[in-house]
This record gives sequence, C-alpha cells and structure tokens, in this order.
Amino acid sequence: MSTQSAAPSLRVVIYDASPITWRRYRGLASFWTYAAQTYSFLGWADAVKGATCWQEAIDWAVGIQSELRIGAIQFWGHGGSGQALIGNDVLDLRVFKRGHVLEDSLRRLRGRFLPNGDTLFWFRTCSTIAGERGRMFAKYWAKCLHCRTAGHTHIFWCLQSGLHVLAAGGEPGWSVD
Repeated sequence: MSTQSAAPSLRVVIYDASPITWRRYRGLASFWTYAAQTYSFLGWADAVKGATCWQEAIDWAVGIQSELRIGAIQFWGHGGSGQALIGNDVLDLRVFKRGHVLEDSLRRLRGRFLPNGDTLFWFRTCSTIAGERGRMFAKYWAKCLHCRTAGHTHIFWCLQSGLHVLAAGGEPGWSVD
C-alpha cells in the first residue's frame, strides 16, 4: 500500500463577467462574482476568474500556476442545448473544427489537465448538455479535452438539477428529452 498522496492540483472557477451579462442579468452576474470570491475564501477554489470571452477564460486557465496540473474547472454562466456562453461568445461544437480560433488554446488547456482523464470540467450552466446537441457537445468535449465532463440538462435555477457526468472518451447515457 502506497503512503504517497496524489500530487496537488488546482481547482478553478471561471464565471461570465461580460458587460452584456452585467447589463442583462445584473443580479446573477453579481451572485457569480460574490460566490467565486466565497469559494476562494473558503478554500473550495484555488483560482477564480471573471472572463469576458472564451479566449480570455481558456488562456487564463492555461497560464495560472503552471507548475501544477488542473484537477477541476467549474464554469458558471448561461447555456443552452450544446452551448455555453460568456456574454454573446458561444462555445459549441464549432470549437472542434480544425482552424477554430480556440483550437490552440484548448490543446494547451488539455496539456494542463491530470493524466488518465481525471480532470473534471463542470459546466454549471443551464441545459448545456441537454438534447442531442448537448449530448454531442459533452461527448466531443470529454473526448477532445480528455477529461470528465459534467453539465446540466435542465434550466436549473437554484436547484441545479439534471446533472450528468461523462467520463473522458465516454458515451452519454442520459436521455435526449
């Protein structure tokens, strides 16, 4: 039996801090800001970032504390079937097409993840993995980034229902309904 503990890894929270979200959903945007600060204060997150676009969010995650791997990322924002939003910046299946503007950043992010697909990327957004598009998005995200992928299939409000987790390279097992 080994007495060594697993190497430390980062727990990261990224939230939508775009001006569009602040104008449309001031209360929710304020909540994400204060909740992220609370996560950090309580030691539930090692690093938090309010991002205004996906490029900023991913590049920030790639660059933080580069001596450590990333064990978990939670993204707090809005979503829809097969997409997660930072303001009007949409993250969806198009991100997996060769030549996409995020291709290099996502490749570098994957390089920061724990081996064996052990990193968790949790889309704490409404409906990101709902429906057929959501299932496809979760499948490709888990496969291409080689990480466990979690998300919700409902508009969850404060209850955060409809949570499902997909293993790296796995097949979605939840209903499209």
